[in-house]
Amino acid sequence: MYREIQALIRHGSVNLSLLQALFFEEKTERQYADELGVYRNAVHVRKMKVLKKLRSLLEGFIEQP
Repeated sequence: MYREIQALIRHGSVNLSLLQALFFEEKTERQYADELGVYRNAVHVRKMKVLKKLRSLLEGFIEQP
């Protein structure tokens, strides 16, 4: 599973800085958006895409015997 996540990060499918800021540094979407100079909604959309990809990856991992 680690290799799959690394591949997603390398291909830009998972924004590592977004995950770091929102989940490990506990910043709000608004705080992170202000740092990037983008709208909060843009950060929210990116976050939802990342979570969807990670969720599907984890579901695939759990379903394997």
